[in-house]
Formats: sequence, structure tokens, C-alpha cells
Amino acid sequence: MNAEATSAAPRFPRSFLGLLIAGFLLVGLPLLGTLLYSAWHTQRLTEQGRSAVSGAARAAMASRALVNRATFQRGLAHHLAMWKAARLLVLTTFAEVEQAVLDGAELTPSMRADLRVAATYATEAAREVGQWAHLAAGTTAIREGSRLERAFRDLYTGTQHVFIGEKTYIDAARIYLGLATDQIGF
Repeated sequence: MNAEATSAAPRFPRSFLGLLIAGFLLVGLPLLGTLLYSAWHTQRLTEQGRSAVSGAARAAMASRALVNRATFQRGLAHHLAMWKAARLLVLTTFAEVEQAVLDGAELTPSMRADLRVAATYATEAAREVGQWAHLAAGTTAIREGSRLERAFRDLYTGTQHVFIGEKTYIDAARIYLGLATDQIGF
């Protein structure tokens, strides 16, 4: 073989460590991208949930009778707390995992499960908050072009994302219970 032929040949890792790093890059980077996208997507949905709650409150302010109803007041407090709890779960979970990885820890299947569960729960909470706000706002919510109508539509669209759903909870539970060491796609 001449020098020209060997330089044109594809380069493969020459050591086991090189092979491991190449494997991580092929598998780990897409997963990391998925997690980052989930974080961004969840943050966007939680903001839409907040927008839906404030939209319902503004619509209620226009109708003094609604604001004075105990059922509306209870619903507002309950759903505002739900939104805050879901947002805090996402922020805390993502910050803890990020710090652990920055400190040199390996991104474990359990950490990935925590991230996915937090994102899924926040999405479901945002959907429920948006649904309540939509119902509480009445006809104001169905006017085309209203902020509440757009937030409601976007929240429900976001819940259809492939990374959000019942399977996330089942896959995470299998990892938490030790029934699986890892889940494909986690």
C-alpha cells in the first residue's frame, strides 16, 4: 500500500478508549440534545400555563361576579400553586442534574428519568392549568386571536409531543424500581 491509499482510508478509533468516546458521541449527544429540547419545551409550556392563569384572572376581573365566587377563587389559588410547583420541579431537577454532571458525575439512567418525569409532569400540569383557565374565562377564551385562546391551543399541542406521555412515567418507574437498568430513548 502506498501512503496516498492509507491516508484516504477511513479512520477508526485505534484504542478502546477512542471506541468508547466515539460510541458516547453517537449515542450520548442525541440524548443530550433531546434533554435540552425537553427543557426548552417545558419552560415554554410553563410560561404558557402562567399566561393562561393570568388571562383567566384578567377575564374574571372583567366580570366582578366571577371574581367574587368562592369556587373561582379556590380554582385560581389551586391552579396557580400547581403551576408554581411544576415549574419549581423542572427548575430544581434540571439544576441538580446539570450541577452533578458539571461536577464530573455520569449522566445516569436515573437522572435522565428524573428529567423526563419533571418535563412530563410540568406539561401535564400546564395543560390542566390551561384547561381550567379556559373554562373559567368562558366565552372570552374562545374568541379567535385572544391570548387565552392561543395559550390553550399551544398547551394542548405541546402535550402531544413524543417525549411527553404515559410511557415516560412507566419507563421511569421501571428504572426507579430496578426492573430495567436503562430504557431505550431515555
